[in-house]
Amino acid sequence: MRVTAQILCLFCACVSILPALGYCVEITRPSSDISDFDFSNTDIRDGLRALAEKSGMQLAISSDVSGTVTISLHDVSARDAFEAIIRSQDLAYEKKGEIIHVMPMKKYQELYGKSFTDERVFEAIRLKYAEGEGLIEKLTQIKSKGGAVLVDEASGSIFLIDTPDTVYDMRKYIEAIDMPRKTEIYELRYAKAADVSVLLKEHLTAGVGEISLDERTNKVIVTDLEPHFAKIEEVLKELDVKPRVISVEVKIVELTTDDDHAMGINWTALFSQTAVVTSKLAPTLPGGGTSSFAASLTSGDFSGTMETLQAVGDVDLISQPYLTIMDGEEGVITVGVREAYVTDRSTSTGEGNEAISTTISEAVEFINVGTELYITPHISDDGYITANLLIKSNSVRDTLTTAKGNVVPIVDSTETETRVIAKDGTMIVVAGLKEERRSDTVYKTPYLGDDRALGAPFRNEATYDRIKYTIILMRPRILTSEGGAS
Repeated sequence: MRVTAQILCLFCACVSILPALGYCVEITRPSSDISDFDFSNTDIRDGLRALAEKSGMQLAISSDVSGTVTISLHDVSARDAFEAIIRSQDLAYEKKGEIIHVMPMKKYQELYGKSFTDERVFEAIRLKYAEGEGLIEKLTQIKSKGGAVLVDEASGSIFLIDTPDTVYDMRKYIEAIDMPRKTEIYELRYAKAADVSVLLKEHLTAGVGEISLDERTNKVIVTDLEPHFAKIEEVLKELDVKPRVISVEVKIVELTTDDDHAMGINWTALFSQTAVVTSKLAPTLPGGGTSSFAASLTSGDFSGTMETLQAVGDVDLISQPYLTIMDGEEGVITVGVREAYVTDRSTSTGEGNEAISTTISEAVEFINVGTELYITPHISDDGYITANLLIKSNSVRDTLTTAKGNVVPIVDSTETETRVIAKDGTMIVVAGLKEERRSDTVYKTPYLGDDRALGAPFRNEATYDRIKYTIILMRPRILTSEGGAS
């Protein structure tokens, strides 16, 4: 009884606010005879009064209603004639009790924020399974500007106030949503539950579907409408697939040249001597040099590429690691050392701005010195591999001694980032990480050239510029489910 009383009160409240919101309320037809109505350039106020006398309607006409009316109607009721005049003259009305207030359409819109010609209906729907609050967002998108959606949580009912067509659309949506829900638990074999839950949310029923996860057991718990689970399971099947794996053979090479190549190296021309260069991504700079270079060599191999580099300068193979990476994951190769240095840290104790004591302690900091390769591969359906590459090279150029005697390394850092596309098994080359070094060399005749004043004819001093390039050679291969290369 208490719930029924609440529903009745809410219904009465909704009905009571309809006039205030500008919703049209059906005007009871007064008893009247069918008759003819002819008005020719008749003052609109006089015409309305004539209809009121004929039909018995109680009219209150606003002072800003003016103009003339010309209309000829045969065999109609006074009520229908009244409606025809109201709508043909851009007028509106509102009924309060037995009195009908007539006003211009514009004034009606200013009072109620809607057009008088928009009809409104009221409908109450008792929900069986769905929760009203979960439907509000979608129903608000469906309703018109002057419509309203109300929820009674106690009774599980939802109230719709809008035009007949809009209320029909909202009712059909509720019927499609207000169905039994079920919950299923899915254990994922390959995909991460956290990743799947984010993607699966886009496919759940709005206002109804829910998803939670248990990262410990890698399970997702899905609640939704029962007919929708076929689509959910189809999406899960697409997401929970065995990831493809890529094996990457890498060679990190240092190429040292003299000042004959101060303007850089034309990498395209260099590698084209022994291989076919495709997918070149980095532009060539004026003078034949490049700031960076990335390409795939469709017919090259490691030994031929190393021989090509030896024709330019001294080649040093500093590392040749192998890396196995899952599709879309990042792999990291680090070649070098962690350079340590000591810093002083002071800790003060006290209250406010006054320090009672200060403690000086030493802290050991580290910095990576060497080459770091970050590779994120993606496998396409046509057998090509797209790899995002980030290469960093750090070297200690000098050291700095602080006032407290701490020696801090001064590090030169260079890096290049690029994206390359290569077919499975094709070699990729990335070059251009450049480091310049200057050295002073003294040539002298033993003993005779040692004297600073008299040994000048027997001593020769020369300055040489040496340029070191870090070059990455890699060959990615897609592994099959059996673990071999495709």
